[in-house]
Amino acid sequence: MKNIKTNIVMLGALTFLLTSSVFAQMPCKEHGKMGMGRKHLPILSNAEELGLSEKQVKELKNIHHEFQKKSIEADSKLKILELDFKKSMMDGASEKELNKQIDNIAAKSASKRKLHISTHFKVKNKLTDEQWIDWKKSMHGSRKGKMMRMKKGKEHSMHKDM
Repeated sequence: MKNIKTNIVMLGALTFLLTSSVFAQMPCKEHGKMGMGRKHLPILSNAEELGLSEKQVKELKNIHHEFQKKSIEADSKLKILELDFKKSMMDGASEKELNKQIDNIAAKSASKRKLHISTHFKVKNKLTDEQWIDWKKSMHGSRKGKMMRMKKGKEHSMHKDM
């Protein structure tokens, strides 16, 4: 009876992990791209308004390119870990082994979030204080402004795209 309960709990965990990875890869309405690998960095759409120099634009493009590469790599590693977990569940792996795999999946997921944060600060460091404030205002302005962006399909911000 204990083995059946353990299998049911592990099956629930597997279902949660697989469905959460599906939602994490939902298409972006504006670009039709999947997950974190966006077509462009949203701040570049506002380059002229923010007064970004050519050098800043080039540096931001490079930062985003590196982010995209690392994000794709992290996504593929996470998918492999999830696939291995599913196989282990079907093969009747021990609770200890399954918990170890869950910890590995959680660690890889955390590293993806850390990549996002690291890129956020790299972008911030390429901007002047005034540009950063203007960018934040444009993306996180008044409630009315945010609602207008959402209606236009531009609800995403640097925090969601990076």
